[in-house]
Amino acid sequence: MKTKKFISLLIIIMIGSCSLFSYGQEEKPESQTMLVWDEIVKPSKVADYEKAFNHAIDLWKEYSYRYPLYVFNTEDLHYYFAIPIKSLDDIDDVFAASEELAKKMGKEKYGEMHDMFKGTYEYAIPMIIHSRPDLSFIPKKLEENVEEVNFRYWGFCYGIPGMEKEIESAFKQFVELYSTNEISNGWETFMGSIGTETPYYFYVESGKSQGEFWKSIEEINLKNPEMSKEAMNVWNKLLTSLRKYETKTGWFRPDLSYIIDE
Repeated sequence: MKTKKFISLLIIIMIGSCSLFSYGQEEKPESQTMLVWDEIVKPSKVADYEKAFNHAIDLWKEYSYRYPLYVFNTEDLHYYFAIPIKSLDDIDDVFAASEELAKKMGKEKYGEMHDMFKGTYEYAIPMIIHSRPDLSFIPKKLEENVEEVNFRYWGFCYGIPGMEKEIESAFKQFVELYSTNEISNGWETFMGSIGTETPYYFYVESGKSQGEFWKSIEEINLKNPEMSKEAMNVWNKLLTSLRKYETKTGWFRPDLSYIIDE
């Protein structure tokens, strides 16, 4: 089922340091799509926002909301929540599921759930993103206790219009370098479509903690100096295709996520 494949992809994002995945580069999954909201939460309202989210999750469980939802937040208080969809045609069904939930809960209870979020965030940006397995590197190594791997490092690449081919070529060169040198770390790459700037790509890496993540990067560079030098050349070439690049760190939030057992 495509839903199960998508959930596997989300596990890559939320449990990943791509070194944690059991399938190899030759077994890449199909590209998958997700509906994402980016909510910028007010610093003074973080506790209220998370309390409202936990309350909503309890109600989704009680009334069996049909779609899972996975939440991540960055250090600068962007809260991203992602809903897996099979295709763009499913967007209407996501909102239909919300209407079904409202009917089950009743107007008053549903309204109270939404009212708890009022004033807790500045604004919300909806978007559609797609995974790009061909631009990702997923080693075969699988570690235990992957549920503990919640640290995230995101790299956001805002491309120069017309430079998509060059950007994707650079990512593919990174994949070749890491694969040839059998590097244990990796990344998952995504591309924006609706609601994002274009061209827009981002990659995500993971670790058990911020310290452990940077330690693993340092070890790779020390053990593979020639590869690191080549990778830097590719990186510098990639930068010539970008009009903006930014990074964020944060966490997967299983405590704020609504995960449906399959």
